[in-house]
Amino acid sequence: HQQQQRTDLTLALLDLALDTHPNNMQLLYRKAIVLETNAQPAQAQHILKQLVRDYPDNADYLNALGYSLMVSQPDQLTQAIVYVERAYSLDDSNPAIIDSLGWGYYLRGELNPARTYLEQAWALLKDAEIGAHLGEVLWQLGEKHNARTIWQQALARDANYPVLLDTIKRFAPELLLSKDDHEN
Repeated sequence: HQQQQRTDLTLALLDLALDTHPNNMQLLYRKAIVLETNAQPAQAQHILKQLVRDYPDNADYLNALGYSLMVSQPDQLTQAIVYVERAYSLDDSNPAIIDSLGWGYYLRGELNPARTYLEQAWALLKDAEIGAHLGEVLWQLGEKHNARTIWQQALARDANYPVLLDTIKRFAPELLLSKDDHEN
């Protein structure tokens, strides 16, 4: 259902599975991620807070909650970074956690540490969201050519990733022009 972008069916299936297995943390986590991805951060955070309360040493849960707070509630940035730093202390080689930490530093205005973490995450995983984040930091540091290069590499991997597309539209929309557009 997710591949067909049928969030309604994905959530219905998860709810059905949770009716049968109400204590399955992986199903709850998956539901939170689907909710977060589909612009329902309050519902996602409710589930993630429960998971963090029940499993305070789960780096994935801590990171997901921290990142969700970071991007949806800027007034909670300090608390969000606390969650992500805790996740990083538990798993310092997870590219998603490293990306979240770098993005938190960026949102806090600390560009050099942001760059360090985002470059580390990008080296581990050439993911569209990490590429979007690293490119934005490089752009803000005045390295526009390097930012464009990262964005082009990320587009080659996932040309439809919403965060990547939004970032490129804000900074370098010419990268989204098709070859046909350049010829006309």
